[in-house]
Amino acid sequence: RSQELELTVAREREANRKLVLQQIEAKQRSQEANRQLAVQHAELAIRFQALELDLARERQEHRQTVLQHTEAKQRSQELELTVAREREANRKLVLQQIEAKQRSQEANRQLAVQHAELAIR
Repeated sequence: RSQELELTVAREREANRKLVLQQIEAKQRSQEANRQLAVQHAELAIRFQALELDLARERQEHRQTVLQHTEAKQRSQELELTVAREREANRKLVLQQIEAKQRSQEANRQLAVQHAELAIR
């Protein structure tokens, strides 16, 4: 009877030892899985930050492009206004030249009339 009890105790101890080993192995597997998940999480966080940075750069480039487009449009409008002013100034000069030519022709006509009148006398 004593030997049977000792054998039973030895079997229970062996079973307990195996259970403890299984628990240790399960804990190690769990820790390794958690470690791998932590690494994956860190890698994803880094990738996400890189994407956010790329997006911020793209937005900044877009803002810069819009600003450059706006500045170019403003310069173009300023040039159009300058061209319109120059055309108006040229138009006025042409009118002045026409008026001066007409005055000159009128003066020449009057001189010709006076000359003819003097020639008749």
